[in-house]
This record gives sequence, structure tokens and C-alpha cells, in this order.
Amino acid sequence: MSGRDVLKSLVHRAAVGASTTSSQVLRSRWATEVKHRLSNLYPFQATLTDEDLARAVGQVADIVAVTVHIQPHGIFMHIEDRDGRAQSLELRLGDAYFAPRGAKELTFVMEPAEFSSRSLATDIVAAIAGEVAWSIWRPLLPRQTRPPLVGAQVHRVDGHLVADLRSIPEVRRACSHPLTANLIDALGLTDVRQDLGRMVLRLALPPI
Repeated sequence: MSGRDVLKSLVHRAAVGASTTSSQVLRSRWATEVKHRLSNLYPFQATLTDEDLARAVGQVADIVAVTVHIQPHGIFMHIEDRDGRAQSLELRLGDAYFAPRGAKELTFVMEPAEFSSRSLATDIVAAIAGEVAWSIWRPLLPRQTRPPLVGAQVHRVDGHLVADLRSIPEVRRACSHPLTANLIDALGLTDVRQDLGRMVLRLALPPI
């Protein structure tokens, strides 16, 4: 049985146990047991490297070459488009709206500001956000190998680029199963740390 199947089985047993138990104390014990077992099965951490993000951005239609350098205060990129134009970019992570059973959004600020208004800027953020979503929820997704391009939906708010992590096709398909959807909704993002060459995202279940 795969790790994903074990997770699904555990969540299913928890749901059945909670629904058939009238005692609030017993339901709490069920929840405690499930959280403990999930802690042993689910990584609750995803690490993205320069290479991961470069591969994602490199799949954007108009980009023919890209280098990515993750640093503590931003993601620095150098891209070249199909018209031969080269551009250096800085992408900074802003607020994360990742509430349990709520929004799963990341906001980004891109410099130079004039470039961030281009559709290509939206495509770049969509590719990076899609890579983030696929990485943090990989154990719950239907396929365990990266799809070709998993771009997220992105919109602009007050100069920020806001990415909806739940919008990528793999996550939408996973959320068609209620138990998997409940687990994805329950997970919250607790920390994002950027070091030289990597971004580390940590998740957690809400308190019982």
C-alpha cells in the first residue's frame, strides 16, 4: 500500500470513528490519534531548490532561458524571452493567507515594478506557486510525478501578485474526494524560510 493510500485509509477511519462516536471525549481521542499518526506519515515540510523553480519557470511558454537563485530576502531570476529580450527580476514573498479550512494563497511582489504589470510576470508567479502547491500536497495528489506545468491562478491586488494554490489541476482533482479535501483544508502553513539555494515551507494541523 502506498503512503497516499495509507493516508486516505487513516483519514477515512477517523471520519467513520468520529461520526459513529457520540461521546465528545472519545471523538477527541480519535482526533488525537489521527493527528499523531499523520505526524508519522505526512512530511509537513517541503523544500524547493533553485533547480525546482528554474524548471517550473522554464516551462512558461514565452521563456527560453532562466536562472534562479533563492536568497534569504528574495528569489532572483534572470530570464530571456522568445524575442531575445533579457530581464533580471526579484520576487519577494509577501503575506501568506493559509488558514486552516480557509484560503490557501501566497502573495508576491516583483521588481522591477514595470515588469510586474506584464502578463509574463503573472505566468512566472503562476509557475512558482504551482510548484509550491504540488510540493506541499504531493502525498495527497493523484499522481506522484510532476506534471508538465502546474500553474496556479494569479490575480493582482494593490500591486501584489496573489496566487491561489488550490487552483492547480492536480489539487482540484484531489479535492474532488471529500476526505482528501478535508485534509488539504485542515493543513496550515506555519513558516516559510529562504536560505541560499532553497525555500523551506512548514505545515501543521490545527490544534485539537
